[in-house]
Amino acid sequence: MLVLCLLIIIFVLSSCSVTNTNTTITYNPNTILKNRLSYDKKSGVLNNPAEGYAKRIDLTWAGTEITGMDYSPNEGFYFLLNDLSFYSKKTNKISDREIIESNLSDFRKILNQFKEKNCSVVVRFTYDSFENESGKEPSFDYILGHLASISKVINEFPNTVLAFESGFISNLGSGIDDSIATFDNMDRLIETYFNNVTETKLFVPRVDYIYHYLNIDKFTTINTKLAKQISRFGIYDNGQLIDRIINNNFDENTIYWSLEHGINLAICFNDSFDVSLIDKVLCDKLFKYHLTYFTFSKKLEQNFRSNIIDENGESLTLLNYLNKYSGYVPLIKYFDVVNDNGHIGYSLQIENISSASFLKDIYYTIEFRSEYNTITFSDILNSEKIEKEVFGLTSGSYEIYFQIYDAHKKFYISILNNTTILDNYFYLGKIIF
Repeated sequence: MLVLCLLIIIFVLSSCSVTNTNTTITYNPNTILKNRLSYDKKSGVLNNPAEGYAKRIDLTWAGTEITGMDYSPNEGFYFLLNDLSFYSKKTNKISDREIIESNLSDFRKILNQFKEKNCSVVVRFTYDSFENESGKEPSFDYILGHLASISKVINEFPNTVLAFESGFISNLGSGIDDSIATFDNMDRLIETYFNNVTETKLFVPRVDYIYHYLNIDKFTTINTKLAKQISRFGIYDNGQLIDRIINNNFDENTIYWSLEHGINLAICFNDSFDVSLIDKVLCDKLFKYHLTYFTFSKKLEQNFRSNIIDENGESLTLLNYLNKYSGYVPLIKYFDVVNDNGHIGYSLQIENISSASFLKDIYYTIEFRSEYNTITFSDILNSEKIEKEVFGLTSGSYEIYFQIYDAHKKFYISILNNTTILDNYFYLGKIIF
């Protein structure tokens, strides 16, 4: 511990400057790192898993079967919008119904298809036959029963279903009908979900539903227990937030509360949304507000692919620009390795360019690789600065590699630096010891 503290002090107090294309980087004079990675951002799109654009698939629960899954998914990220109109009297004209076991079995098979293809999905439910209509819901007790049945299936796929949008209420499950989505009803819905699902985050349409469920407000001091409860929530929006931002008609304090506590934001753009309203300034605001994923129907796809955003001379389509910076977007800002009288230590600093957290806990590994041995460090990634002493190095040359992933190593996350990639590892530099 004493040696590590001394190393950290040396890192801070003994330094020299090297000029990078973007900024001046200060290194320890005892550095032994050579051929270090570039701190410049790479061009193009990262396409990190489970964030950015989620391709929408509309599934209809028809009683005898679930229709709409007419092709095999490829590796990627999907938004599954499920129609339950068969189960509501207001649409089937007969009665409210409980979910049929054969539909639950079909849904399980569909989720298993995505699991086998190493895909990630977001799930939402509606009762309006995709007609974008309100007032098609069954009684609220039936809604809770449907949720209880479905959420048990969701719980079987914690590494495939990464977000569940509370949905069920109003047009396309947008959840904005105050006559049904009362605070008491939403408390019951949230409680039903958490009683059945242990990992997958629950996205709700408004922050004040979180306040009411946890019996807090924006002035409440958040202790460790509350922070853990808050971390299970996200916010989803159907484009109303963008309208309010454009018209400067939203509660800044609520947004800042969401920022402070790292709540993820998702946007499902409805068909009437005017895509031309989205410029770079608005995109950057959404990234600041923790935009994690977004989706839209085929009707809007061409607009997202044709609108152009200019980023420092690089022209990206709106779809690619949102894809590049939505979710967790790590950029290594500093890396160094020093030799202090035979004690080797490294210092790594990572900046999350977007500010949104990944939907699962993430971990990192740093490997020192030589011809004869490999020294490995692995831990949860919960800080932007990592400093460690390195033990076990023998004389020779070592290349250093870095990796970010989830607990099950299903998701490997790319960094924004322009550096060499080898089997999901990113090159950091080389030392001769």
